[in-house]
Amino acid sequence: MEIMFSEEVDFYSIKSLELQLQLDELVYGDNIKKLKAHLKQKEYLEFDKRMFNKYSFKLDGDNDKEEIKRLKTYLNEKAIKLSNKEIEKFSDAIALILNYREYSIREGIYREGKHISEREFKKNLCLYINANKKTKSFYKEVPTGAGKTDFMYKGFPIEGKVDSNKTIAKIVDDYLGQIIIYTNTLFKRLGILCVLGLSSKKNWNYSFDEYIKIIPSPNSEQDEKTIFICVITIPGNLKSPSSYSKKKKKLQ
Repeated sequence: MEIMFSEEVDFYSIKSLELQLQLDELVYGDNIKKLKAHLKQKEYLEFDKRMFNKYSFKLDGDNDKEEIKRLKTYLNEKAIKLSNKEIEKFSDAIALILNYREYSIREGIYREGKHISEREFKKNLCLYINANKKTKSFYKEVPTGAGKTDFMYKGFPIEGKVDSNKTIAKIVDDYLGQIIIYTNTLFKRLGILCVLGLSSKKNWNYSFDEYIKIIPSPNSEQDEKTIFICVITIPGNLKSPSSYSKKKKKLQ
């Protein structure tokens, strides 16, 4: 189990890193600008700058967005013997993933034509969560007794996938079993499956049911042992806004 403060992502605060990079370039000149380590740190800096203070999903009572309210209501009604404290912690984890979803759409990270590997997607998600929270409750590659789950945040397993299926139902069918096993072997009742969807986007929408779904397991009788998986899809392969225009400019 590796805590998320390794050299890979521990890039301190925005200002501290920026000043350090400027100092290195003053001391060592242009040669340092060609070093991979220096370039990687500059990538982290730009990533940090783009996402900093871009939250919109807040967890402060009346200001919860509709997605979070619906999640809490569902779990309070359906999750037998699950404490309010656990539901709040889980809602916080979901809010963080939804923030990343909103951020990736707004910044155009997963535009049409970009090849995004699962490893790259997980790395981006990892950087975002770690940079926002800086908490020791965030881990990666956690042994479960049945393999390693990608992340653990606030005690909840998170699996990241990249897929080209068009429907959330097909995504659930393909990947739900794995996260259920991890959640169960960790003696948890709540888990998260986060999927970057690379299917063709023509007239896709932002409705709640299109990108977030709570799946109980098993689906028959729900009791104090029922596991609940929150499936969140992040839209990839997005067209640029101009490509939706019906009028095309003729070549002169």
